[in-house]
Amino acid sequence: MGLDNTSIADKLKKEVRVLCWIMTTPKYHRAKARHVKRTWAKRCNILLFMSTTEDGELPTVKLNATEGRENYYRKMEEALKYIYKHYYNDADWFYKANDDTYAVIENLRYMLYPYNPQTPVHFGLTSSPHVNNTGDDYVLSREALRRFVKEGIPNSEKCLPATVVNEAIEIGRCLKYLNVIAGDSRDSKGLDRMVPCVAPKFLSLVRFDKKYWNGTYPSSTETCPTCCSDLAISWHLVHFHHMYVLNYLIYNLKAYGLVKSLDPLNAKLDVGKVLPASIHKNSIEQIYNAENRNLSSHERRIQT
Repeated sequence: MGLDNTSIADKLKKEVRVLCWIMTTPKYHRAKARHVKRTWAKRCNILLFMSTTEDGELPTVKLNATEGRENYYRKMEEALKYIYKHYYNDADWFYKANDDTYAVIENLRYMLYPYNPQTPVHFGLTSSPHVNNTGDDYVLSREALRRFVKEGIPNSEKCLPATVVNEAIEIGRCLKYLNVIAGDSRDSKGLDRMVPCVAPKFLSLVRFDKKYWNGTYPSSTETCPTCCSDLAISWHLVHFHHMYVLNYLIYNLKAYGLVKSLDPLNAKLDVGKVLPASIHKNSIEQIYNAENRNLSSHERRIQT
């Protein structure tokens, strides 16, 4: 079939510089992290593995933190402080993933291309602009990183300094307090690009099953596999064997005679500007109303 034309991907790699930082632990360096390095993460502009032990096979950063879920938020803070100190000017966007995440960095760059990194914005797993929280992976603009490290971490009233069990919720709350915009990561059809599930199991479902969705994040659809964008960015809880399968399917396998045309790049935005939250206005209203109903029922349970 000849050589692939990577000129657009090469252009985006230069113009949309992404630092990927992978949260891991010493016991998973060999079992998980090294497979991330060998597959998708090599496409990042800068790659760091945040751990508490150095590893000669990985570009590890030894953090001054204690392992354990209850210390995850503290470890994440230390990671972001390190990145801000050493790499703030070397990247435009800062992508956090876990050692069981699979990400398509080219699609991440495509989503980020129109945005100015000086705009305070983050993209996590949220289908609604009214729900400001993050999932297992998220990406911060350069300004969002600065605000979190310089304004958020020192503020113990709004951004918790101690042990927090749910890092995803707490960083979302902190970013909201810092007026960091929760960008909409869905594509132009309203389909999810950052998917909170195991790709093989989720895509095999005939109907949407909530046990494969975190429950915190509203989805734009209930049918699979039409739930996910053609330009999906990430999946979670991916076994290392599946990482190599995904890597082959995405970057090597071709269907002869079936070549899709590329979606055009969106126009560049000024600082402070973001793309409209969604084309599917009704779905956003339904999601927002559902969130309000869930909140009201939760408040009633607390009161009783």
